[in-house]
Amino acid sequence: MPQTLIPVHIKPHLVPFLFKKLKCVECTYEGRAVKAAKVGNNNTLGRIVRLLLEKSQQKVNCDKTSQTFFLVQDYAKPVGLMKNVYKYEDGRSGFLFIPPAGEMLINEYLEEEFETASMYFIHARHQAEGEGSLDSAIVEFFEKYDLEEFNYNILRIRRAYYRKLESGYFRARVKYNPISNKLEAGA
Repeated sequence: MPQTLIPVHIKPHLVPFLFKKLKCVECTYEGRAVKAAKVGNNNTLGRIVRLLLEKSQQKVNCDKTSQTFFLVQDYAKPVGLMKNVYKYEDGRSGFLFIPPAGEMLINEYLEEEFETASMYFIHARHQAEGEGSLDSAIVEFFEKYDLEEFNYNILRIRRAYYRKLESGYFRARVKYNPISNKLEAGA
């Protein structure tokens, strides 16, 4: 099935996180080998990218400095419940591209997912191992996503963690009672 490589600007510190969310494949783009994130309909991020794609009748000029690519099938095969709900652009009779607003939305989505993942990872390790483990949990998360070179430091992450802890970020603010079918105040 024909596929299209779409250049996209992803913030550098989010690229490793993106490739943990979407499968990394190697492709050839204008004579050079590049890595691309394979977009499919089997996860939320893939469906979001598919919904953001637009079609053009002529090849879109893009910034050649982009180092991240999405590999998208020209025809999306909607699966399961999505067959009649989601609208996808068909790239078989035109060129697919992601508009600047779409790139911004993808970056915002990845940033939120990244922050949530990092805070809950650190929180879980901190709760399981005690006070001395906070710095080691932060360092482990840095290593997992190669963040040392992106100006992340332990002190900044520790401050953000304690702010979230004090604000009740890790506690449920509401509980759903399935018996009465109502929301109740959380712990």
